[in-house]
Amino acid sequence: MTLDWLLEGMRLYHDDLAVAAPAGTWTYGDLLERAAWWQQALAERGCSGGSVVSVEGDYGADSIGLFLAVANAGSVVVPLSSDVAQYHERFVETAEVECGCPRRAARAGPRGQDGPHREPWAVPGIAETGAPGLVLFSSGSTGAHKAAVHDVSLLLEKFKTPRHRRRTLVFLLLDHIGA
Repeated sequence: MTLDWLLEGMRLYHDDLAVAAPAGTWTYGDLLERAAWWQQALAERGCSGGSVVSVEGDYGADSIGLFLAVANAGSVVVPLSSDVAQYHERFVETAEVECGCPRRAARAGPRGQDGPHREPWAVPGIAETGAPGLVLFSSGSTGAHKAAVHDVSLLLEKFKTPRHRRRTLVFLLLDHIGA
């Protein structure tokens, strides 16, 4: 299940401002360009559909492009902001990340994780449909951090119906979600 419908909608507004964050602003075209670059980099590294891929860093064209490329491939995205860097290793292990993409290595492409070969990651409802997944971790305020898995296609479903286009002003971290 791809997000081609979303990428096509972004192409319609190629030169329009899409995202503003402390690090800069990006057009839809900028995001599409980075998504295409990441799609190729992931394929070259063997991070194909169904892979679990970490997106380590903060908001920017690279992290958004990587998120789009991973989700569009039907893989599982594990966003990890710099604010939780001390937990990255634990989160990567919990989510069984196969391909890590740290911000500092964005232009170099993804790196594989060392470790024993394992069975494909299976979450009921995600793995069977080939839908893109999203793993988010709780804050850990009541003990250990807990992982929650979401179906990206369901989260984005409401955006399939064309409506007034809006710009996004980023105020949450890369690994947070708001409704």
